[in-house]
Amino acid sequence: MNSKMNKFVQNIKSYTFEVKHSNAKRLHNNESQSPILPMEILLQNCNFPLNFYPEMVVENLVNSAGKFYEASPELIIPTNGSDEGLDLIIRTFGNVGEKIVVLNPTFSMYKNYATACGMNVLEFNLSQNFTLDVENFINFCQKCEAKMLFLPNPLAPTGGIISGEDILKIIQKLPETLIIVDEAYVEFSGQKSMITHIKTFQNLFVIRTLSKFFGLAGIRLGFVFSNFKSEILKVKAPYNVNSITAQIGVNLFENIKSEDIARRCLLNEKSKIEMINFLKTFPEVIKIHESYANFLFIELNSKSKTFEVKLLKLHKIKIKSFDGKFENYCRISL
Repeated sequence: MNSKMNKFVQNIKSYTFEVKHSNAKRLHNNESQSPILPMEILLQNCNFPLNFYPEMVVENLVNSAGKFYEASPELIIPTNGSDEGLDLIIRTFGNVGEKIVVLNPTFSMYKNYATACGMNVLEFNLSQNFTLDVENFINFCQKCEAKMLFLPNPLAPTGGIISGEDILKIIQKLPETLIIVDEAYVEFSGQKSMITHIKTFQNLFVIRTLSKFFGLAGIRLGFVFSNFKSEILKVKAPYNVNSITAQIGVNLFENIKSEDIARRCLLNEKSKIEMINFLKTFPEVIKIHESYANFLFIELNSKSKTFEVKLLKLHKIKIKSFDGKFENYCRISL
């Protein structure tokens, strides 16, 4: 690249995805193995004209989501996957030079979106057993005067959990900081959502997605829950959620039952036990961390890249390997 053009290049590591290994079982992206409801239910009423913008169906989606999540529609913003929700919050409220705190390790896109907006990203390391030291975390955020912080709960990629009491403590102790709780995996955990606290705490935002628990990663649908909906709408692109995606979301919310949710939770726990027993047969595996999500975080006595190649070759399983500081860890979806 011409050296004069370098000033336009962001110092950000891009999020990459792989399309190879089509004959391998995909256990690297935390995807569910199937949608939670049959396709004939999810695709109902999707045969409509595509020449109109999706105003009405998105309005129906917001109302259906409000009933399902027990939240007022005035708090709900549908997004193109939960990733767009993360980006929208940062672009709406973050300014160049302001500080944002993320955990380490965590989902890489928190840092990418913040860096792209010129924010100063500070990392707070999880403890040796990948839990969050809440008091030290609060002190860290207070000292650096963080404008916002991201809390995935359950934690990604480790699978641990932060108690609701601890999250409330963080929110109350940091009233001037925007707290974004990313609940991508919360349905697997059995823990109550923080959505019920949105109206009580103005600085609380909650992110949800249909990609993980509901098995709908392909439709790219998520939600932001916030008291600042009108502000976020000033930044959000118009018609960011398409008609078919919105209708599938409506179909999900209007047809899913408590037994469907219970069945998926039981299946996840069964799959977890089976995967743990499978992993214990490998001498490379040192520790399998407790997980409240649909994946396992594994410590190895070898490079995770080497273990990834081994599983792909012997069992046609594609897993997530890490490098750098976490080169001896991998993640496997259930």
